[in-house]
Amino acid sequence: MRLSNSRLILFTLPALVIGGVGLPVASFFPKYYAEHVGLGLATTGTIFMLARIWDVVTDPMVGILSDRFPSPMGRRRHWMLIGMPIFAIGLLMMTFPPIGAGAVYLAAGIFVFYIGYSLTYVSLLAWGAEMSPDYHERGRIMAFIQAMFASGTLCVILYSAYLATSGAGIRDMVVGMSVLLVIAMPIVFFPAVLFTKEKPCLQTKSFVGFRESLRIVAANGPLQRLLAADFITGLAAGLIFTLTLFYAQNALKLPVLGSVLLLVAAAGGVVFMPLWAFLSKRFGKHIAFSYGCLSLSVLTVFIAFVPQGAAAPAVAAYMFQGVAISALLYFPKSIVADVIDYDVVKTGQERSGLFYALVTLTHKLGLAAATGLSFYILALVGFEPLAEDNPDSAINGLRALTGGGPAVFYLFIFLIMRRFPLDQETQIELRMQIEMLAGADKETKSAASILATNSKTEIEPGAQSAIPK
Repeated sequence: MRLSNSRLILFTLPALVIGGVGLPVASFFPKYYAEHVGLGLATTGTIFMLARIWDVVTDPMVGILSDRFPSPMGRRRHWMLIGMPIFAIGLLMMTFPPIGAGAVYLAAGIFVFYIGYSLTYVSLLAWGAEMSPDYHERGRIMAFIQAMFASGTLCVILYSAYLATSGAGIRDMVVGMSVLLVIAMPIVFFPAVLFTKEKPCLQTKSFVGFRESLRIVAANGPLQRLLAADFITGLAAGLIFTLTLFYAQNALKLPVLGSVLLLVAAAGGVVFMPLWAFLSKRFGKHIAFSYGCLSLSVLTVFIAFVPQGAAAPAVAAYMFQGVAISALLYFPKSIVADVIDYDVVKTGQERSGLFYALVTLTHKLGLAAATGLSFYILALVGFEPLAEDNPDSAINGLRALTGGGPAVFYLFIFLIMRRFPLDQETQIELRMQIEMLAGADKETKSAASILATNSKTEIEPGAQSAIPK
């Protein structure tokens, strides 16, 4: 069954806020706490780095909670309603620190924020995967989610640019973006949660514990391959967003162009999403993903050769980065829905929350690793970001890393995903087996209901039970 565009737009609205909050938290809050609050670069950087490490614990736990504890409202709906106020409280805690707030306060705010963020985003992704069993329709649903996610990022980039041109300081920019996002939360969350139906899921076995879940995941070959590719997508995207400002200022000698290049890349994440959805339907998800990355690996290299002062070629080169951003957002979240089917057939469990938590985690770890890796390599080549004139060797190193780094990572994704074992035909076979499991599950529950009813019924002496022995 094909879902209408209006229904999908309504359902995916929360991704606007979820995607929009990434820019202030990654780019503006560290500067805000280091300079305005006065924690310093080292302390602030350490806390934000540890927050990413803490995700290794919180993201899988959030996924398991989402899978394990349904409510009369369904499996995902109540977790999004629980996560939304936690999300907002954490964001407001970080935005309005009390006088004398220190490292402990910032760590607490980040902890609360990421719990709410994970609850809402993982639940939205898992819910989206469960809305349709169809191979291509799932891809379409994920395309809507990721396009809305990228649109949220783009809107906040535009709003931050407006605040900057209005002369706003770092505190005013943080407050402006955070308050806007908190006001938008109920506006986008309540329609999605209240007017979207959940489908019943398959649960044929008792739920396994945390360690057992990780053991099952470790035995899932397609998931391991996808997580490896997703980690590399984080590395590639992280290099794009980490190095662009340095590239514009030091390699191109056009400091103002940096924001334009980031805007072009973010806009491409929205504009080119339908292209990947079309190619996915035409050739299959893993084929479009792998060979798309192979093509982007070649095109991205041109960034390294844009002449100093050449704004137009730089913008054109970053359009291809926008194409890449849309692919990196779309494909892993789309393919994991088919990996979940594989797991259902193998285990009898539908662990959408856990699987999506793992995919969001690997991407976030890749983003974090890209920052450390790029800074370390730049230091090795002698690059100084505040220097007016770096030596040619340092600038060449910056160019090679900005253009060649993502190109190498796209090539790795091609090698990992080109022989991915789950295609449309395989997914159709998996769904047939799942339907058989679901039918068996209904028969089991029906028999259990009869047993429960009879066990509560008082049988007169001499009467015979209706349950065969």
